[in-house]
Amino acid sequence: MSKLFQSLRDAWRIDVFTPAALASYARERLLDETRNGVAAMSLVMLALVVAGLPLSFELGFERLYVYGYAAVAALALHVHLSVRRVEDLYALHLLGITLLVVSATAFVFIAHGTRTFSTLLFSNVVLLFMAVPMVPWGTREAVAATGLLYLLLSASVGGVSERFSSETLITLQFLMLGAAAISLLLVARGVHVRRNDLRARYELEVAHESLFELSNRDALTGAWNRRFMDQAVAELAAKHADGVTLFNLAVIDLDDFKRLNDTWGHDFGDVVLKVVTHTLERAIGESGYVFRFGGDEFVVFHVGSGFEEHLEQVVQVVREHEALLKVTEGQPVGLSFGTASIPLAADLDIRAAYRAADSVLYEAKHLRGVRRAAAG
Repeated sequence: MSKLFQSLRDAWRIDVFTPAALASYARERLLDETRNGVAAMSLVMLALVVAGLPLSFELGFERLYVYGYAAVAALALHVHLSVRRVEDLYALHLLGITLLVVSATAFVFIAHGTRTFSTLLFSNVVLLFMAVPMVPWGTREAVAATGLLYLLLSASVGGVSERFSSETLITLQFLMLGAAAISLLLVARGVHVRRNDLRARYELEVAHESLFELSNRDALTGAWNRRFMDQAVAELAAKHADGVTLFNLAVIDLDDFKRLNDTWGHDFGDVVLKVVTHTLERAIGESGYVFRFGGDEFVVFHVGSGFEEHLEQVVQVVREHEALLKVTEGQPVGLSFGTASIPLAADLDIRAAYRAADSVLYEAKHLRGVRRAAAG
């Protein structure tokens, strides 16, 4: 019984999901699907008019058919053209319900004006109900749509029963209730299918993102690895395609990293690598990417100006990091870097830029070694 109740509750609303991340993912996709559904329903209403007008002339019906069908056509066309601008799911639901109700009102207007409920109008009414499942809404909205259609048609036609025969009223009730029941069953089934589909797609995308992270991130520090280099360049080039932008690359490594590990242990070395990664990522922000190439070597991609100033700040932050200084008893952890800058383009030669920056780094370390030897 609880399982049945849960199924009914799930079918009642299409936009309620847990957890929150799944709910956000589902609403975004339901918005697009609902737009397409309301747009398709408006086209069905338009096609209904296009097909019905010639038939009404053929059957010799009055000009009221033209007026009523023209109202439906105008509204359907307006809905079809404006639905892409609506950004709210509930507003789209109301738009769809409004289209159905106004169309039903036009058919009632025709019936009262001609004092007869023709076979053509019966067909139009059934098609209105059968159009309800075209929109991917929940059973709640479908009940509202079919209920409003049923009440409008019943009250408008049944309220003046002397104008229509009892056979017409009974036939209308039978067709409306049958079409409404079929529509609601289709909507309820569609809700279950769509909910399962959205959940499966969400889980698949989450699994894909997790696999992507595992494949392209360094397990220890969380920095990007070599596999992501080409994609990173492509993303930066696409993001900054509108203007001429400078692409900067830095090769960075820790000074005397082996000594750090040998003196204070590999666990401390891991902490240092994490601190450097976090500090680089904060300094670069959204302007680039931080890579760990293994050991104590890092590579940074950056777009824009002021790159070396950012790196100097990183060096200073690491040197003055309180947690590191506490372990090393006041001896700062040093960083060295070399940079290269070239115009940003999707086809830029990353390997050449890396070699140029690495050469600068080597020269900087060599000069520092010469100075130390001279001082010694």
